[in-house]
Amino acid sequence: MDGKRFQSVIFHPRHRNVLVVSGFQCMELWTLGYGKIHHIRASSSSFTGLAACTGDEFIASTTTSNDSESMVNISK
Repeated sequence: MDGKRFQSVIFHPRHRNVLVVSGFQCMELWTLGYGKIHHIRASSSSFTGLAACTGDEFIASTTTSNDSESMVNISK
């Protein structure tokens, strides 16, 4: 995350060699051992947290916008 601020990092629940990294207005997948970084989305909000459920392979992320509105997103 070149020059970007980190907020949270977790291992992907399905792909054990992939880190999910969130920061200010970005979320990326980092493939360990290959040096690949995949930008999966940008937002005007700050990602403030990540959680993974290995059983169902879901990832939950929390965001906070400039007007202090918070949101929880769940993805697979």
